[in-house]
Amino acid sequence: MSYLLGITIGPVQSYIEDSRKLRDLYGSSKIISDISKEIYEYVKSISKNCEIIYPYHDGIKDVDFSNYMIMKIEDFINLKDVEDKIFNKFNCKIENIKKDININFYDDHVSNIKDDFYLFWVMEEIEDEKDYGYSKAYEKLTKLILDIKNTYEFDKLEQSGRKKCSICGKRNRITNKLENRMRKKCMLNIDEDLCPLCLFKRYYLKYEKCYLEDKNMKSIYEVAIINWKLKNKKKLRKLTKKLKDLFNEEDKYYNPNEIDNVIKVLELKNQIENNKNKITFKNLKKKADKIKSDLKYDIDLKSILEEFKDIKDTMNEIYYDKSMELPNYEYAFVQFDIDNLGCWMSGEYLEDKKNLMKYQQKISNTLIKFSQKLSEELTDKCNVIYSGGDDFLSILPKDNIIEVVNKIEELFKNNVENELKGYITYDRKITYSISITIAPCRDPMSYVLNKTKSELENVKNIYKYKQEEKNGVAINYIINNGKVITAYLKQDDLINYIKLIKSFEEIKPDISFAYINNFENEFINFDYNNISFNELKYFIRIAKYELKRMILRCKGKNNKIKDENAEEYINDFVEFISKIISSNSDEIKPNNINIDFDNITNIMKIYSKLCKTNFKSKEGE
Repeated sequence: MSYLLGITIGPVQSYIEDSRKLRDLYGSSKIISDISKEIYEYVKSISKNCEIIYPYHDGIKDVDFSNYMIMKIEDFINLKDVEDKIFNKFNCKIENIKKDININFYDDHVSNIKDDFYLFWVMEEIEDEKDYGYSKAYEKLTKLILDIKNTYEFDKLEQSGRKKCSICGKRNRITNKLENRMRKKCMLNIDEDLCPLCLFKRYYLKYEKCYLEDKNMKSIYEVAIINWKLKNKKKLRKLTKKLKDLFNEEDKYYNPNEIDNVIKVLELKNQIENNKNKITFKNLKKKADKIKSDLKYDIDLKSILEEFKDIKDTMNEIYYDKSMELPNYEYAFVQFDIDNLGCWMSGEYLEDKKNLMKYQQKISNTLIKFSQKLSEELTDKCNVIYSGGDDFLSILPKDNIIEVVNKIEELFKNNVENELKGYITYDRKITYSISITIAPCRDPMSYVLNKTKSELENVKNIYKYKQEEKNGVAINYIINNGKVITAYLKQDDLINYIKLIKSFEEIKPDISFAYINNFENEFINFDYNNISFNELKYFIRIAKYELKRMILRCKGKNNKIKDENAEEYINDFVEFISKIISSNSDEIKPNNINIDFDNITNIMKIYSKLCKTNFKSKEGE
């Protein structure tokens, strides 16, 4: 007798989003992958002839495990104790942290990893494999798993009393009494204290090889300015040495404003301590403690004021005397996943499901090989947080976005579309949707992560009922204090969007982007609901004429730019926007069309910001 076994672990997204540092993010992803791997190994050990269907890792080593698995097994097995057996292994690791930092967990400290996860499993008998028994069992299995996930409500235990963990905000903290030496060992900032489970997440990769190599443990500040540092390595050599001598993570302090703030805080602190200033400044002690926690060694702040003034002088010499560009502290998340993967895996697009299992393994294996190849190709371009085949998340410098997006598209065509072309028809192809979020380092990383994920879901829903596959793109630009511009495009439009950005970068036309606000203000009061097809055509014609007129009015008189190049660029941009207007027009019923004017203007606003970025597009550029 054969059975299908489905196992799922969750909640994944909220667990990953509960991250303050990149270490938390990497730790979260690795913990989920390792739990899944332990479950798979456990099932293999108790079930003969266990065959994994999804994710199908056959012949592939060192890959991330998905939180969702489907296996074919020969005998019915009792999995009631699997949760305890697997999670106890991880609880032992939490206990090891307690010993490592010499801290006690009291009765009101939650230290069982089961508080962070649920684990579900479903078994379905395969009645007759020759008579499509496998496909019938698979359909029942996936429906049961979906029903359980949709009806189960998972709530973390929220404790009362005591101050709470800085990451989850629900469980009692345990690190508040640690001395400075241990706090540094636990990688804790002065303004944060963690519960046992969130400390486990922070600590998880401490002894991993990737941590020792310092390959994947960069701060978001280092990610943001890594290209700037490489480009100006020689000029920055003197400054870099001084910052490295002082700080554990020095990248935030390449910003002259940060050094100015440090000097101001230390001078005020000294004045108050010397009774020269009777005014008590709000949060002064907190700011001074934060500076102290960033330092590499436990040093008296009074003694290092002159060192910071010396750093400021070095900055003035490098940044201003040599007219060097200042660092830009913006970074990006890129996340994508496969569209309609459930339909592909269920065989919905197959004419005959007789060999459904082999077909599923082929799709899964192809996606895993693609993700592994992608991770290898992007090693020097971004930091991959997870790449499990059907989904992908990475963090990168803002100026690497185009290079990374182009590489994803190239490898997907070569390694997925070409490999699965036998299953692709003229009206059905396998696609992915992608979400790109650009954010300043000062905004909470958890908010940026949440925005990336939520807009990936939104763009899939926006293009869900289009004739073609979803194949959507969401671009989010977080400006400051949570203010966001979001634009939605199809992948084909993104290709032309990128071409225009690169064209602007190459030609450098003397054109102010004021035309975007002018265009928005002129057309914002139009009624874009329930217009006829003829009215849409008329609007596009007027919009093209007015947009070109406004761009020409914003054009300077830079004689270095050839007029024909600028003219060609302007015509291409106007034509692109006219196509964007068409693609943002939905026929809700015959001859009744709605235009999403907000999305059209947001596409233009983000375009203006991206044109000011010096994107990398080729190796070594």
